[in-house]
Amino acid sequence: MGKFRKLVRELSRRRVFRSLVAYIIVVWALSQGAADLFPAFGLPDWSVRAFVLAGVAGIPIVALLSWRFDLTAHGIVRDRSSDPGVLADDDLKPANAPQWAKSRHDPKGAGYLTVIWQQPDGERVRRKFFEPFVIGRDPDNEVQLWDRRVSRVHAVIYAEDRVWKIRDINSSNGTFLDGDKVTKTELPHACKLRFHEKGPELELSVHTMEETAMTRDAATRMD
Repeated sequence: MGKFRKLVRELSRRRVFRSLVAYIIVVWALSQGAADLFPAFGLPDWSVRAFVLAGVAGIPIVALLSWRFDLTAHGIVRDRSSDPGVLADDDLKPANAPQWAKSRHDPKGAGYLTVIWQQPDGERVRRKFFEPFVIGRDPDNEVQLWDRRVSRVHAVIYAEDRVWKIRDINSSNGTFLDGDKVTKTELPHACKLRFHEKGPELELSVHTMEETAMTRDAATRMD
């Protein structure tokens, strides 16, 4: 039963139901028009039935396309979670956060991030990230925050659909983007993140593709 509910949630998330309903309405409307127009053009009666059957046969194709692709602000993109190697939203756990982020990460068109935070001794750290990273109190995290209000594995940041996103990992005290508590959201070009409403702060900047190319070229020349 749990697997069935998970499947229903995933079908809903990928808008499969909505796409099928819209498709059926269009086929029904077109079949009504065909019933009036086909005889007027001398077409046999069976042609209307064939038209309707062709529309019904297209239902599995529409369902498959809805499962594999998604309509976003950036156009029609492949839903990466339909890839067998990509972990689904519900698969994210503190224990597998790095693997989850790597499986979802798609840097194409997203640019890179500059992240600034402060260490307990007052030193400010500034790093560039082209790859996904985990934030939390655990020493294994790419961004480690020594604060008891921060969970050991608090949040993960990764790129998807040409934008950078943050995802809270069921933390105890929540993740706040510019003062608003978030669970999963896109990152604006410049923002501040807090882990706990009054916890430690990260300053983030999203850089464009052109800046990414320049940074990578400079790093190559230095090597």
